[in-house]
Amino acid sequence: MFSREPATHLFYNNDHNLENFTVVWLDADIDKTDDCHDTKKRLRIIANHLRTFCDADECIDYISSITMEQVLLILSGSFGEIIAPLIFQLSQITFIYIFCLNKIKHETWANHLLNNENKIRGVFTHKDFLLTQLAEDAKVLSNNMMPMNVFSLSHHEKSIRDLNKESAVFMWNQLLMDVLLRMPTSDESKMEMLTECESYYRDNAKELEKVNEFRLNYSSDAAVSWYTRDSFVYRLLNKALRTRDIDIIFKFRFFIADLYRQLQKEYSKFMERFTDDEYSLTVYRGQHLKADELHELKDNIGRLISINTFMSTTCEKGVASILAGDGSLSPILESILFQIQINTSIDTKPYANIKELSVMKHEDEVLFSIGTIFRIKSVEKATGTGIWSVKLLLNSETNEHLKVLGEQIRKETDGYSDLHTLGHLLRGMGEYAKAERYLRRLINDTLPNDPAMGKFYNDLGLIYSDQGEYTQALKYYEQALGIHLKTLGPNHPSVASTYNNIGTVYSNQREYSQALKYYEQTLEIKMNALGPNHRSVATTYNNIGGVYEDQGGYSQALTYYEQTLQILLKTLGPNHPTVAKTYNNIGGVYSHQGEYSKALKNYEQTLQILLKTLGPNHPSVAKTYNNIGGVYSHQGEYYQALKYYEQTLEILLKPLGSNHQTVATTYNNIGLVYKGQGEYSEALKYYEQSLEILLKTLGPNHPSVAKTYNNIGTVYNDQGEYSQALKYYEQSLEILLKTLGPNHPTVAQTYNNIGGVYLDQGEYSQALKYYEQTLEIQLQTLGPNHPSVAKTYNNIGGVYSHQGEYSPALKYYEQTLEILLKTL
Repeated sequence: MFSREPATHLFYNNDHNLENFTVVWLDADIDKTDDCHDTKKRLRIIANHLRTFCDADECIDYISSITMEQVLLILSGSFGEIIAPLIFQLSQITFIYIFCLNKIKHETWANHLLNNENKIRGVFTHKDFLLTQLAEDAKVLSNNMMPMNVFSLSHHEKSIRDLNKESAVFMWNQLLMDVLLRMPTSDESKMEMLTECESYYRDNAKELEKVNEFRLNYSSDAAVSWYTRDSFVYRLLNKALRTRDIDIIFKFRFFIADLYRQLQKEYSKFMERFTDDEYSLTVYRGQHLKADELHELKDNIGRLISINTFMSTTCEKGVASILAGDGSLSPILESILFQIQINTSIDTKPYANIKELSVMKHEDEVLFSIGTIFRIKSVEKATGTGIWSVKLLLNSETNEHLKVLGEQIRKETDGYSDLHTLGHLLRGMGEYAKAERYLRRLINDTLPNDPAMGKFYNDLGLIYSDQGEYTQALKYYEQALGIHLKTLGPNHPSVASTYNNIGTVYSNQREYSQALKYYEQTLEIKMNALGPNHRSVATTYNNIGGVYEDQGGYSQALTYYEQTLQILLKTLGPNHPTVAKTYNNIGGVYSHQGEYSKALKNYEQTLQILLKTLGPNHPSVAKTYNNIGGVYSHQGEYYQALKYYEQTLEILLKPLGSNHQTVATTYNNIGLVYKGQGEYSEALKYYEQSLEILLKTLGPNHPSVAKTYNNIGTVYNDQGEYSQALKYYEQSLEILLKTLGPNHPTVAQTYNNIGGVYLDQGEYSQALKYYEQTLEIQLQTLGPNHPSVAKTYNNIGGVYSHQGEYSPALKYYEQTLEILLKTL
């Protein structure tokens, strides 16, 4: 029996902000006067989430920890002059307000700090003026919250596993309404929402009045009216939709469904106005965007965007222009006027003029549903103004493909639950904590003996496996397996899927014999249940091939990869990204075997398919350029290698920016080329660029940082600067022992490098000590027939040879040869 876990409530934690911005107030004398208490009450009317501090370090730590909200920061005069310059550039802070006694004194340094930016909104000596400015800015920020997702679905994205993150986010929002509309609603769901809202706003009398009014007077035909009010409904719902917060979305499900249905009804009435087959309508939206959000639109002209909330627009350009502002908040916030062209004849999500239902009748509002798709036509700055004009076109051209993809995703989740579908997509987006919350909710709401429980525990295992938490993953997979065997029997495809996942955990833990055992059990069930030419059988062949490759069994790996390819060519055709991936794997094996012409041939086939199916700027194309560069580097063709690494870098810099881990890897590879050419200063330059990024993005104790220290060490070693080489190798080793443990192959490689330094210095006993440590780990983790073991035998033989001990030297050289004859 599996016990249910208790339901959780988030709202009782004062640190959990359900709105879009936080007011932070730093003042050494806070809470010491009645006036401070009155100011706090009035601030909570503007923004419910208020945090006060009298300690500057605690305040800065808190702001730095925020990931989802914008911060409006109030600083006392005494703190302001010291703290503001230190935190001025924190991205979490949108605006700063100086609240002090001496306006002239503090305006002097504040004006100097501004430096043509508008982050400091003023120096205030009277709280009424401060609160007025805060309220105006809060209104601007509330209007700015329009979460959108730029995307481009490929017709080769036919299941969850094919989706990249942006496509997964898009599909989540497309499926959300479909899921919520099918969920049953009741008075109980309304009470659940209101209870939580009362808890969240318990210190906010004004908002509690609105919650009570909702409780007493709400009906489904008032959904639009409530949504257009300045109230908890608008603020909490939009934050939840923007952040895909399952707890709030689930509690608001009855309201979201009411709002959508009312909009659907108004859409039908709205369409009756247009009798012609085609009628063009233009609506407008004015708001502010951060500079990076504006750049995303500018960089994606011609592509599609999905709006991930209910979006308000107006038929009145003048109303939208007022909301857009005049550009005076630039560069913190840019003024944007959206101009949206609608062809009323196309099939799309519902939208309608809600003027008669809205509390803001003067705005002549047109409301669009969640998941509406637009094409970006142009992004231009209006001449002589500070306002950007963004032209969008209402779009429906992806609907047929979306329908097919949506159906396939439901099949992949076995139709168990709508929530399961959304959770599955969240995992695909890398949002593991949210995906787990969905699954926990499903487990709580499902009977212990329901076969679906096996699927839910299996997916919990996948979440932990994706994050490298293999012990936890194994625990959940074994729970899943127990349920599947009881409820479905030993030969069901779901049993095979769980065996496969257990095999993957063991493979990642380098327990290869265990991994093979589970993959072979997977294969047996799949062959019987699905036949020998099913795509799922190909996946298992691929996984078995991966285990043999990791063990250095390259000929066996090649056999399995070729079986994979044979099936995929039959089932998917020659131009599918998964076929490309298999050519890539075959290329990798040939590269390991030193058969570089065959490796290149397979990598070029990979590239040809990816360019056709994913386009020239896809990360998978960059990865293939990187692999081709690696082959040329191994062959000593450094000019060609450099050309491909630079193509890799060019693609990666666009979407990832200059401070991404993958960019660091490419810098590292370019460094390897220069090292191979003997251009050590250039090699060091690129390794140091790589190191700088990795320290920023991963911190000082990450294996990738260790790898870069190792590479820097090799440069110094090649130049004969042995003490410097040893220093970097030891830094590398220290990190690896902390992060990977003492028995990892990468630790072995570092021991090997340290042994090499001692060998070059003629310190043979030290060299032998480190080579023997290398060998001990490799035999444990890679097995006795791996090419890396052969290299270590060769190095030990070299030490004995240098010492004139030819008999043991010969013994180790013969062991080297024996392995190489087997594997190559």
